[in-house]
Amino acid sequence: QFEKIPLSPERQKAILQEQIDQVIDGIQEAKAQGITVETHIILPVELSVSNTDLVIVFGNLMDNAVEACAKLENPKIELNAHIGRGYLVITESNPAVPEPEGRKQRRIPELERGVGMQILKSVAEKYQGSCMSETGNGNYSVSVFLKLVQAKEGNAIYAENSCV
Repeated sequence: QFEKIPLSPERQKAILQEQIDQVIDGIQEAKAQGITVETHIILPVELSVSNTDLVIVFGNLMDNAVEACAKLENPKIELNAHIGRGYLVITESNPAVPEPEGRKQRRIPELERGVGMQILKSVAEKYQGSCMSETGNGNYSVSVFLKLVQAKEGNAIYAENSCV
């Protein structure tokens, strides 16, 4: 049997900062490739969703969007997050990329297609939520809904920016 040993506040802060840096790195990677990234994120200071799961969701959405936009002219990624009706709602949209004939070349060839959506759906199910994607009007969008134990709508952190 293993006993769960609590992390010190300093270690928790360091882990959180590392996870935030990973998401910011994804945005910077997009920017370096000439992709415009707009974020509209309004979240409470405390969430019942683990920091690790947040990084998994945001990182996966950004990785997939950057891959989809890599060969487009004037690409743009929109990433949004807010609390609504007891759920953390995270949405991402980017221009839809026409599928080429045959199998698409993967950025990470070892991964099969659809693994990212499976990961997002798994995280959503963990929080009694859902994940869906749709393509229409030249755009591809993904929405992830994570049920919160107690949605705190006060003490929000606001993060809005546009990176070109």
